Amino acid sequence: MTDIGWNLLKEFYKEKFGLDGWVVEMYANMDILCLCASGASNETIEKFLEIPLEEIKPVLEDTFEFPGWDEDLPINPYRMFCNYGGQISSVQHFSDFVKETELELSKYSNSIHKDVSKMFYLCETMYDIERKIQDEWI
Repeated sequence: MTDIGWNLLKEFYKEKFGLDGWVVEMYANMDILCLCASGASNETIEKFLEIPLEEIKPVLEDTFEFPGWDEDLPINPYRMFCNYGGQISSVQHFSDFVKETELELSKYSNSIHKDVSKMFYLCETMYDIERKIQDEWI
Protein backbone atom coordinates (compact mmCIF):
# COMPACT_ATOMS: atom_id res chain seq x y z
CA MET A 1 0.00 0.00 0.00
CA THR A 2 1.30 3.45 -0.82
CA ASP A 3 1.92 6.04 1.89
CA ILE A 4 -1.04 8.04 0.58
CA GLY A 5 -3.31 4.99 0.74
CA TRP A 6 -2.08 4.09 4.22
CA ASN A 7 -2.64 7.63 5.48
CA LEU A 8 -6.16 7.61 4.01
CA LEU A 9 -6.89 4.32 5.75
CA LYS A 10 -5.68 5.65 9.11
CA GLU A 11 -7.74 8.81 8.60
CA PHE A 12 -10.81 6.69 7.83
CA TYR A 13 -10.41 4.74 11.09
CA LYS A 14 -9.94 7.97 12.99
CA GLU A 15 -13.04 9.62 11.54
CA LYS A 16 -15.28 6.54 11.52
CA PHE A 17 -14.26 4.90 14.80
CA GLY A 18 -12.27 7.53 16.69
CA LEU A 19 -9.12 5.41 16.61
CA ASP A 20 -5.73 7.03 16.93
CA GLY A 21 -3.46 6.43 13.92
CA TRP A 22 -0.90 4.84 16.24
CA VAL A 23 -3.38 2.11 17.24
CA VAL A 24 -4.17 1.37 13.59
CA GLU A 25 -0.45 1.24 12.80
CA MET A 26 0.30 -1.13 15.67
CA TYR A 27 -2.63 -3.37 14.77
CA ALA A 28 -1.38 -3.61 11.19
CA ASN A 29 2.13 -4.50 12.39
CA MET A 30 1.09 -6.85 15.21
CA ASP A 31 2.41 -10.03 13.59
CA ILE A 32 5.85 -8.56 12.91
CA LEU A 33 6.13 -7.16 16.42
CA CYS A 34 4.91 -10.29 18.19
CA LEU A 35 7.25 -12.55 16.23
CA CYS A 36 10.22 -10.34 17.07
CA ALA A 37 9.29 -10.15 20.77
CA SER A 38 8.98 -13.95 20.68
CA GLY A 39 12.56 -14.30 19.41
CA ALA A 40 12.10 -14.72 15.66
CA SER A 41 14.84 -13.33 13.44
CA ASN A 42 14.06 -10.87 10.68
CA GLU A 43 14.74 -13.59 8.12
CA THR A 44 12.22 -15.91 9.80
CA ILE A 45 9.65 -13.11 9.94
CA GLU A 46 10.26 -12.44 6.24
CA LYS A 47 9.68 -16.07 5.32
CA PHE A 48 6.76 -16.69 7.66
CA LEU A 49 4.80 -13.54 6.78
CA GLU A 50 6.08 -13.22 3.20
CA ILE A 51 7.05 -9.60 3.82
CA PRO A 52 10.27 -8.12 2.37
CA LEU A 53 13.09 -7.53 4.87
CA GLU A 54 13.20 -3.86 3.94
CA GLU A 55 9.65 -3.49 5.32
CA ILE A 56 10.32 -5.38 8.55
CA LYS A 57 13.33 -3.50 9.88
CA PRO A 58 11.70 -0.01 9.86
CA VAL A 59 8.67 -1.35 11.75
CA LEU A 60 10.92 -2.82 14.44
CA GLU A 61 13.12 0.25 14.66
CA ASP A 62 10.14 2.63 14.88
CA THR A 63 8.39 0.56 17.53
CA PHE A 64 11.15 -1.13 19.52
CA GLU A 65 14.14 1.08 18.65
CA PHE A 66 15.74 -2.23 17.66
CA PRO A 67 16.62 -3.52 14.18
CA GLY A 68 15.57 -7.10 14.95
CA TRP A 69 17.32 -10.36 15.73
CA ASP A 70 20.04 -11.60 13.36
CA GLU A 71 19.18 -15.19 14.22
CA ASP A 72 16.27 -16.93 15.90
CA LEU A 73 16.54 -17.08 19.67
CA PRO A 74 16.41 -20.59 21.11
CA ILE A 75 13.76 -19.43 23.59
CA ASN A 76 10.53 -17.44 23.44
CA PRO A 77 11.10 -14.40 25.68
CA TYR A 78 7.56 -13.08 25.23
CA ARG A 79 6.00 -16.31 26.50
CA MET A 80 8.27 -16.14 29.54
CA PHE A 81 7.40 -12.48 30.09
CA CYS A 82 3.66 -13.13 29.92
CA ASN A 83 3.95 -15.82 32.59
CA TYR A 84 4.21 -13.02 35.15
CA GLY A 85 0.87 -11.40 34.20
CA GLY A 86 0.05 -9.09 37.12
CA GLN A 87 3.61 -8.06 37.90
CA ILE A 88 4.25 -6.19 34.68
CA SER A 89 6.80 -3.36 34.88
CA SER A 90 7.85 -4.15 38.44
CA VAL A 91 11.45 -4.42 39.56
CA GLN A 92 10.73 -7.94 40.85
CA HIS A 93 9.27 -8.93 37.48
CA PHE A 94 12.41 -7.72 35.71
CA SER A 95 14.61 -9.61 38.15
CA ASP A 96 12.58 -12.82 37.75
CA PHE A 97 12.59 -12.45 33.97
CA VAL A 98 16.37 -11.99 33.88
CA LYS A 99 16.95 -15.03 36.10
CA GLU A 100 14.62 -17.29 34.13
CA THR A 101 15.88 -16.07 30.76
CA GLU A 102 19.54 -16.47 31.67
CA LEU A 103 18.82 -19.95 33.01
CA GLU A 104 17.09 -20.93 29.75
CA LEU A 105 19.80 -19.34 27.60
CA SER A 106 22.53 -21.14 29.53
CA LYS A 107 21.25 -24.36 27.96
CA TYR A 108 22.41 -23.05 24.57
CA SER A 109 26.13 -22.31 24.34
CA ASN A 110 25.85 -19.77 21.51
CA SER A 111 23.17 -17.68 23.25
CA ILE A 112 24.90 -16.73 26.48
CA HIS A 113 25.61 -13.16 25.39
CA LYS A 114 22.12 -12.15 24.25
CA ASP A 115 20.92 -8.86 25.71
CA VAL A 116 18.32 -9.90 28.28
CA SER A 117 17.51 -6.27 29.12
CA LYS A 118 16.65 -5.70 25.45
CA MET A 119 14.46 -8.80 25.48
CA PHE A 120 12.61 -7.47 28.51
CA TYR A 121 12.11 -4.07 26.87
CA LEU A 122 10.74 -5.67 23.68
CA CYS A 123 8.37 -7.85 25.70
CA GLU A 124 7.21 -5.00 27.91
CA THR A 125 6.57 -2.82 24.86
CA MET A 126 4.73 -5.64 23.07
CA TYR A 127 2.60 -6.27 26.14
CA ASP A 128 1.69 -2.57 26.36
CA ILE A 129 0.80 -2.48 22.65
CA GLU A 130 -1.45 -5.52 22.99
CA ARG A 131 -3.23 -4.02 26.01
CA LYS A 132 -3.76 -0.67 24.25
CA ILE A 133 -5.17 -2.37 21.14
CA GLN A 134 -7.37 -4.57 23.30
CA ASP A 135 -8.74 -1.50 25.09
CA GLU A 136 -9.24 0.72 22.04
CA TRP A 137 -9.83 -1.46 18.97
CA ILE A 138 -13.39 -1.51 17.63
